[in-house]
Amino acid sequence: MLLKAELLIDTRRPVELRKGILSRNVFSYLEHNSGMEGEKEWRLPEENKEELSSLHARYLAETHDEQSIIFLADKLSTEAVGEKLKEMVDFPEASDAIEKLKSFEESYSKIFCSHFSQKA
Repeated sequence: MLLKAELLIDTRRPVELRKGILSRNVFSYLEHNSGMEGEKEWRLPEENKEELSSLHARYLAETHDEQSIIFLADKLSTEAVGEKLKEMVDFPEASDAIEKLKSFEESYSKIFCSHFSQKA
């Protein structure tokens, strides 16, 4: 039996996503749904470079209610910033994620994800 249906592809997001770069206290972005481009000046505290990424994420969350994804140059930097962010937040444990991880084979990635899932 054939269904008389057409394929529907929807790339809209339920929550607007601003894709951009934060450099020299200016966030230049493109909105995913609307396609609107924009810039915002965000004065960030001057801190040492090791703490900047975690401070950026915290600043965006606390002052602009913005979710953030941070991309760093290497695995070691990513893990270090993850540890700092984990100590800055007070989220409940992501128990569903931890439960799903239990079925995965033992690996460094499984241990790493389980560790961070304890703080969401």
